[in-house]
Amino acid sequence: ENVSKDTDEMFYEAWPKNKWGIPEPPKDRQLYVAGVGDIDLMVVPGLGFDDNGGRLGQGKGYYDRFIARARKDGMPALVAVGLKPQMVDEIPTSEHDFQMDIVLTPTKTIRIK
Repeated sequence: ENVSKDTDEMFYEAWPKNKWGIPEPPKDRQLYVAGVGDIDLMVVPGLGFDDNGGRLGQGKGYYDRFIARARKDGMPALVAVGLKPQMVDEIPTSEHDFQMDIVLTPTKTIRIK
């Protein structure tokens, strides 16, 4: 449940904040981690995208490693959201990079698969 029954406060507003002021779950709270096949759609950020579903991330591979663990039978669907200046002719990719299924910009929707 996202809203406390006693108040209109969202659940995360009571969480302790980290050094950047971002709420984080309390250390004593039981966490439920999504397993393989639990996620249907993943919005994936990036610095740049191309019409073939190529994505340029920050270079650390965090999203690609997570996708590699979470993906099963083409799910979750990978959706990149960007602005027109982020679209380029070609993003260089490696074997560990995942191709986006859809790239969305304010002016177009590119369906890759």
